[in-house]
Amino acid sequence: MHVITRKRLNEFAKLHPDTTNALAQWYQLVKQNQFASFVELREIFPLTQIKSVN
Repeated sequence: MHVITRKRLNEFAKLHPDTTNALAQWYQLVKQNQFASFVELREIFPLTQIKSVN
């Protein structure tokens, strides 16, 4: 699992101010939920994909 920190989101938003609201909404959704499976995650974020690590 790749964990994205609030600090990294803020750094990205600083470089790309047009993403600030979307990132804040995404962060709140993720923080408010506890996904027990990838299927549950996809219920909220249907375009989410598993990235293979080689």
